[in-house]
Amino acid sequence: MPGVSGDEEPRPKEKPTSIQVPAEVLKGLEAVRQSGLTNMLDRPRVAFLAEEMGFSEAATWIRAHRIVVLTENDAFSVRVNG
Repeated sequence: MPGVSGDEEPRPKEKPTSIQVPAEVLKGLEAVRQSGLTNMLDRPRVAFLAEEMGFSEAATWIRAHRIVVLTENDAFSVRVNG
């Protein structure tokens, strides 16, 4: 069975994919993050809240892109998810 004996070589780490995020989308993401109403890893909820807060462009963008938004030290990092 492949992978059972540990004979497989480890896969090389994939380079992170860089994507351009429009400024208006970042504003919406920041508004949701600062609200503290959801975990930023919950994409559907983030999109819903962005829409509710008046950031329809951000909500549309989040729904159209398979991403995970990570925050660290008040900065956004966007990781493409699958």
